[in-house]
Formats: sequence, structure tokens, C-alpha cells
Amino acid sequence: KGQSYGLCEMEEFTPIIESIMLINTVKPIDKAIMNKIVMWFSQFIEWLVASNHWANVSHSNNNIIASCYVTIVEMARFTGNRRLVKQMSHNYTRRILNAQITRDGRQPAELGRTNAFGYSVANLSNIVDFI
Repeated sequence: KGQSYGLCEMEEFTPIIESIMLINTVKPIDKAIMNKIVMWFSQFIEWLVASNHWANVSHSNNNIIASCYVTIVEMARFTGNRRLVKQMSHNYTRRILNAQITRDGRQPAELGRTNAFGYSVANLSNIVDFI
């Protein structure tokens, strides 16, 4: 169940996916096992984008949505979901960059939080990771 803002913890999937791809390059993973891994991530993405958690967090303007974008695109690339990669990439400038960073470089949604510096750095890290 959890809370919608917990979706930013999905970023822990990124090094897992990258490790799977690296291992598969060095020593191919059994196709049946790899198919199960890809299927799990495919089903997870389907659940996620249809969930109330995504509906709640997708309207936020802080580091949580930026983190989700990075992770969802990573999972979509891994699973071959080009439609979702294209959709997320198409919306990225409007939804993340323009919505979160002002012309003078401020991140208003992060500056209003208790740990403004930490959240601002995390948000910029997610933005750079996406690019």
C-alpha cells in the first residue's frame, strides 16, 4: 500500500536494471530467466501507471516526480516499451524542467521544503540522470 511519495524509492531499481544489463553483456543470462525479469518489470510498469499512487504523485512539482520519470524511463527502455519512453520523454521538458525550475534557476517546490538544499540537489541529480 504505502504512500505516493514513496514512489521516489523506485530509483533503487535503476542500479539493479543496469547491473542485469551489464551481467547479461558479460555472461548472457538464461533466456527464460531474462524473460521473467523483463515480464516482472513490464507488469510493474503497467501496475504503476494505472495506480492511485502514480495519479497522486504525477501532479506534484518536486523531486519525487523527477525521480519517477527517470526510473520509469529506465524500466521502459529495459522492457522495450518504446511507447512509454517516447511519451515520458515528450512530456519531460514541460512536466519537469519548465514546471520545476524558474528562469532564474530556482526550484520553488524544493525551496519550500524542510531540507531545501538536499531536495534541490536530489532534484537536479534526477534531472541530469534523465538527460
